[in-house]
Amino acid sequence: MSGRDDDSADDGTDGDSGEGTDRNDGVDADTNGDADLPADVEATLAQLLAEAAGAARRRDIEEVTAVVDTVETVSRNKVPAGDLRERLEHGCATVDRLVADEPLVAAEYLDAMERLVRSA
Repeated sequence: MSGRDDDSADDGTDGDSGEGTDRNDGVDADTNGDADLPADVEATLAQLLAEAAGAARRRDIEEVTAVVDTVETVSRNKVPAGDLRERLEHGCATVDRLVADEPLVAAEYLDAMERLVRSA
């Protein structure tokens, strides 16, 4: 019963109202694609992001910048193309813009990026 209804609803929903559900479906699909993140890459990124957040809280802008550069490199080279990589690259650019004037905001942004990596 639900299999037939679900199939019909899925076919109609995906084709007819893709804009409303594509956003959620697209995020889930991309995140699932990024779920293949190797454990060592996840651990490395999480450690780097935590280190950068700590440096931001200490207002050590040079250290934040250096660590964020490393996060960008690891993301480009080790994270599969998709939503996670794009979000990490966007986050790094945002932290670079924020850290000099708003280091505590940058730290919170880095914490959010760490949670994102750990949930992948």
